[in-house]
Amino acid sequence: MARIDPKSRPLSRRGGLTSRARPRHGANHTVMLPATRLFHAAPLPLLVTALFLAAAVFFAAHAHLTARHLAFIPAGLAVSAALLALGDALSRHAESRRVRRMLARHGFDERVFDAMAASRCQRDAALCAAGETGFLAQARAYYHSLGYRWHHLLPDGARRAPWRLFAPRFFKKSFLAFGHARRGRKEPGGPGKT
Repeated sequence: MARIDPKSRPLSRRGGLTSRARPRHGANHTVMLPATRLFHAAPLPLLVTALFLAAAVFFAAHAHLTARHLAFIPAGLAVSAALLALGDALSRHAESRRVRRMLARHGFDERVFDAMAASRCQRDAALCAAGETGFLAQARAYYHSLGYRWHHLLPDGARRAPWRLFAPRFFKKSFLAFGHARRGRKEPGGPGKT
């Protein structure tokens, strides 16, 4: 990844290289192509996707060679798990873009990184965004001060209660990390309607 001068503007504002890092924050940013941004934002879910797809190919080949139709069931389960992992990777990519915009607008803020500290995938997405806006050292130091290391792969609380990984709340939190309702929006049929 090449470094560019913080005073120079990226070639494209939207969908191009990176978001603009404002000079008032003193942030250097890294040039990253859109195709590689997904791999940097979600390396673990993409690795899991590749492993499940390889398992699906293995199970499908085994089922085809042995002519047992019930043997296609593990292949189907592996494909569905790969699709879930791919969905997780895409949501991490969206979170990374959102965090990148927040960091470019407001600078380093610990509250942003607190919201993304629950799982390794979210931390990777936040670190990717921090690297693109020039706050990577601060973000790594902050996560290190919280006690997170490279080997903390499972989400917080998964050791105490592993069944929570299959709860709807976990799926909602992992796929919609910033999915809070907007304040000030009136609900249809609420007060004021007759």
